[in-house]
This record gives sequence, C-alpha cells and structure tokens, in this order.
Amino acid sequence: MIFNHLPSLANKKLKVLDIGCGTGMHLQKLSIKYPKAKVTGLDASKEMLFKAKSKTIGNNQIELVHSPFKDFIQSKKNHYDLIFCSYSLSMLGGTHNCIPEIYDSLKENGCIVVVDFDTTPIKSFEKWMNFNHVQISGHLFEELNKTFQTQFLKSKKGYMGLWKYSLFVGTK
Repeated sequence: MIFNHLPSLANKKLKVLDIGCGTGMHLQKLSIKYPKAKVTGLDASKEMLFKAKSKTIGNNQIELVHSPFKDFIQSKKNHYDLIFCSYSLSMLGGTHNCIPEIYDSLKENGCIVVVDFDTTPIKSFEKWMNFNHVQISGHLFEELNKTFQTQFLKSKKGYMGLWKYSLFVGTK
C-alpha cells in the first residue's frame, strides 16, 4: 500500500532518508523507485543494520548509518527531498521529539511519507505498546497533519480492529 503513494519526484539526484530502516526491507524499493537517488537507511540498532546490509550488498545508491535519530538529524537541515518512515516514528519517544527535526531536515517542497500505528480502542493494549516503547495514542498523525501540507491521509484497522494504522503523505 505505501509504495503506491510515493510521490513522483523529478528525475534528478535526490536525497532520500529511511528513518528506522530496520532490516532494510524498503531500501531496495526506494532505490528502484528513485534510481538516481542517494538512499540513506538510518537505524539505532546494529543488529537491524546487519540484516539490512545483507539485503543491500552491491547497491551503491544505499548508505547505512548506525546512529540514534537525534544525533544524526541535527546536522541535516534542508538536506532531504524525501523522508520515509515505516513504523518508526511511534518508537521515537513522542511526536514532539521528532516532527520538528524532520520538518527542518526536508528541503523546500520536500515530502514525508509515514505509515505507522495510530490508535487503539483497547486501553490495556495501548499501555502494553507504550511499555514496549511504541506510542499508539493518535497524536502522531494529528501532529503530521498540523506540521505538513497533507497530500494524502488514510487510516485502516489492523489485526481485527486491535489497532488502527494510518498512511500519511505530506509536503513542506
């Protein structure tokens, strides 16, 4: 679903950032969608990046960076054409901790694409997710909608209604 909503950016040398790239599942797809782009996969987990490296061997478009989000992003003002986040922003300690930095890191008219947990009707599940460092309070997409110019926003139920997840595409 998420790759159907990636923007058609001008065919130029783009800079793309995948925040919380994990095992690198999306990195190859991003490099195919944007063949002239420099795609950076960022993750704080060495174990995840080890797995991502095995999926990206030989692809010179892709750079893997081991760093916490805050440490990495502070020096990247107006740097990226596209920032991609798949189930990573809900794990960065709350929206007020990452949305302003992401905004500042996008070039003018840059694009952000986010798919992530949104809400749950079950308070005990929300507490369990929060205990496991995943914010599922609904504030993420409210903040994205306030900060960026919304191009697309759609929500769906996941796992028989246990939670709702949303897809957001916005521009600076």
